[in-house]
Amino acid sequence: MVPIQQSVPTQSRLFFNWMLAALKKPSLRMIKPAWYACVPIFVEAMIISLLVTIWESRTVSAVSNALSPVTSMLGYSSSSASTGSSGNFGFFFRGFIAVAFVLYVMTLSIFIGKKIYGDPDGFRQVHDAFAQIILPFAILHLVLVLLSLIGGSVMAAVIFLISVSIMSAVPSYLIATSRNTRKLDSFWLWLIFLVAAFLIFLLVMIIFISIAGAAFISAIFSLV
Repeated sequence: MVPIQQSVPTQSRLFFNWMLAALKKPSLRMIKPAWYACVPIFVEAMIISLLVTIWESRTVSAVSNALSPVTSMLGYSSSSASTGSSGNFGFFFRGFIAVAFVLYVMTLSIFIGKKIYGDPDGFRQVHDAFAQIILPFAILHLVLVLLSLIGGSVMAAVIFLISVSIMSAVPSYLIATSRNTRKLDSFWLWLIFLVAAFLIFLLVMIIFISIAGAAFISAIFSLV
């Protein structure tokens, strides 16, 4: 019974040590359980979705307050707070699914790029490497959530856009550090990867923007 009771704190300590090591050296390869890499990716998806939900809620509230004189003249009334809370939760959940999907599409694109190079790394190694690099971004975005809650939404949005731009270059970095076992030069293989990744992310972003835009418009009309 004693080893079973100590297993949870031991795993927590090992996971915390892995997080510290990943923050110090994100590109370091470490032996660890497979679920370690899932945590930063899903937490990052939750944080980004929470951040966007905060901005969406405040934007919808501002639009609703601006339109309230017009709607009152027309005889319309605003929705209740409970309806707004349920709408925010639905927006957050859909955002979490969408962001997690995008992050795993990035992981898949890295895996495809490594196979273009002929790199022997499997999906598990790609997943681990991507999660370790995502970890610093997740911590930064958590700070941005706190900044947004205390009224610094504009500054948080600017920093978020910069961080997302840098994060979008992570697949290219991991591909550029791949082992090339093909006869074709690494530069041409990298260009092939960029074309394939662009087509994949163009399709994903079209789907993502359409879903997010529809959710935002429905949230505005629900308050009118």
